[in-house]
Amino acid sequence: MIGDYKMLLKKKNEEITKPKRVLMVLTALGVSGGVQNKVMDLYKEVDKTRIQFDFLVHTKDIEGSFEETIELMGGKVYFFGKFNDIGLFTYIKRLYQLIKQKNYQAVHSYIGLNDSLILSVAKLAKVRIRISHVRTNVAKVKKRKVIKPIFKYLIKRNATHLLASSTQAGESLYGKKPFEVIPNALDIHRFMNVKKGETENLISKIDLNDNMVILGHVGRFTYEKNHDFLLEIAKKLKEQSFEFKIILVGDGELRERFEHKLEELNLEQYFYMVGAQSNVEIYYHVFDILLFPSIHEGFGNVAVEAQVAKNYVIASDGVSSEVDLGLELVDFVDLDSIEIWLEKIINHHCKDSIKVTDQQIKKSLKSRFFDLEQSIEKYYKIYDV
Repeated sequence: MIGDYKMLLKKKNEEITKPKRVLMVLTALGVSGGVQNKVMDLYKEVDKTRIQFDFLVHTKDIEGSFEETIELMGGKVYFFGKFNDIGLFTYIKRLYQLIKQKNYQAVHSYIGLNDSLILSVAKLAKVRIRISHVRTNVAKVKKRKVIKPIFKYLIKRNATHLLASSTQAGESLYGKKPFEVIPNALDIHRFMNVKKGETENLISKIDLNDNMVILGHVGRFTYEKNHDFLLEIAKKLKEQSFEFKIILVGDGELRERFEHKLEELNLEQYFYMVGAQSNVEIYYHVFDILLFPSIHEGFGNVAVEAQVAKNYVIASDGVSSEVDLGLELVDFVDLDSIEIWLEKIINHHCKDSIKVTDQQIKKSLKSRFFDLEQSIEKYYKIYDV
């Protein structure tokens, strides 16, 4: 009897000291994804004795994945197979079994309208904390127009917490239902402090010179990121004999199509494509200007990161105004006004002309709740750990 009691007591103590586990549901774990990077920034800094993350993904990244990093930090990555291959019933069954087996403290889903399915299963499996977290403007998503209202209803019915990266993103998915905006926090030091030797190596590798204006873009090759607009910019700058280089950081399904267009327009010499990068902060410190011509964004993480690296940013009006840190580093320009984009590029002298201090940046981030430590404390409360 005493032996049984001791075993039960030991098991109870282990359960108390074990970190609570949260299941993060993401589309993928590629290093070039904005959502993935923000979740990983959070994951790297949370107290692993209090909380541990596991990840469920819907696609496997062939190149550049955070999977190894996650496993080194004690997390698990789950992939059931492509949804179209395994079917709805098998997916629901495997998700339910996983949640029941791991006894998750919370399920935190970042997949927009599909949060409806994830959170419905989580509720069925009696998960106490069920979170929908929208980071893009789903009103701009053209697919599923007919069943969108059903998905939205299921999210609001089954979620215990509705979170959004911006007001615009939240309203697009949750409508008038109350939600909490949690800005995309970032590791300030990572984007502010880059070794000079690293930028010098990159400048030498790309063969840049002091007369060039270095334009940059960070984002996947997808429709909404609007890479074609960069081709139009390049064509017009070339016509004006303007000396420039456009560095593209990111990968995606439309990259090959973009490369064909680049060749057709004879603009190869003006572009340098580096693919997905886990050290994107080095590139920001090489850019003079970040071009951000997205057709729509739920928020626009890269615009904030670029400002922390003291880049001047020209963004489309499809990007949330909440990205502006109030440092006079961002201009929002209509995509129909390409001449204004060109004027702003040509009139911007160089990175050295920006007089923003590190202290001003830190103060702005803190006042707008982009500070990572503030965000972590908020998530501890949401996860109840």
